[in-house]
Amino acid sequence: MRTHTGDRPYHCDFEGCGKSFITKGHLQTHMLIHTGEKPYVCKICGKQYSRSGRLKIHERTHTGEKPFKCSVCQKYFTENGNLKTHMRIHTGEKPFRCEFNGCGRSFTTQGHLTDHRRKHTNARPYKCQICNISFMRSSTLKAHNKKHQTHGNVIPAAEQNEEEKSEKSNSVERQPVKAQKLEEDGGKKLIIELGNIDSEEKDDDREDYESNDGE
Repeated sequence: MRTHTGDRPYHCDFEGCGKSFITKGHLQTHMLIHTGEKPYVCKICGKQYSRSGRLKIHERTHTGEKPFKCSVCQKYFTENGNLKTHMRIHTGEKPFRCEFNGCGRSFTTQGHLTDHRRKHTNARPYKCQICNISFMRSSTLKAHNKKHQTHGNVIPAAEQNEEEKSEKSNSVERQPVKAQKLEEDGGKKLIIELGNIDSEEKDDDREDYESNDGE
């Protein structure tokens, strides 16, 4: 009944938190965030999680299981939340809107909006621990770190310039591309256009879904 009444009698006493929960079990799970405890361990790779549900999703990366299927394009996902996010590509729904200086661009995920805001602020939160160069996007830092594996501590200036160009190119408005689906009609496959997809988001979808696997 508490889901209907809104009653949340179990309160987090951690300083500065103040969150409340419907059940004691939910509170106990929440407290693991503050304590850092991760009691759920993957038997295959040893990765640890604070919630059993996250461990179950992670285990699918080893088994290859993807039980959630898109009814439009037949793509499969390891968790239902990723499928719901993916469906916005087909519906055109973009609930996350940038309010920065009247920009008004909208995005399918909060992560895409956060990434976009850095183009207004020029924030670069992803820093290389070897050469101290910072980047707007985690994907750019990952690519940069791979170059250290090839070149050692010093990356050639030409390749660093390419990284800078890549960061800047992601700040440029891109033309929308058409979302499509296949439908059967008398044994023939028809391509049905569903609306526009921001190509910036389409490029980022893979990284966004994979990043959800972490705690």
